[in-house]
Amino acid sequence: MLSARQAVLQSQIIHPDWTAETHLVWLDGEAYDLAAIDPGKDPVHQVRQWMQEHVAAGAVAEGRSRGYGQATVTAYRFRYYYKGQTGEEEVAEINVVQADGDVEAAWEQAEEKAFAIAGNGRLILEDN
Repeated sequence: MLSARQAVLQSQIIHPDWTAETHLVWLDGEAYDLAAIDPGKDPVHQVRQWMQEHVAAGAVAEGRSRGYGQATVTAYRFRYYYKGQTGEEEVAEINVVQADGDVEAAWEQAEEKAFAIAGNGRLILEDN
């Protein structure tokens, strides 16, 4: 998994319209620890600073000129059915974003997230 900073800088090239707030919502959905981004301070400020430094360094323009911003990004929604602590079946929604529609890689990411929840369930890909 990329660091939060690396993830923001990579997605900034792919999603030039995303704000610092949008990046934080995405990072949260990808299970990044937002409190660790800038402990005791405002993570929006830190993400905004990363984005500004990236633009100032010319990395965003260079990445786009090389076609890095042209990736197709697909969101996949999985449902993970598993036995909870009470023995009852529970359901968790797992969202995965994968570049270039790589469904195999999406499955692998979803399986990792599902196993972190509980190792006794079944994973189902919902219609996109």
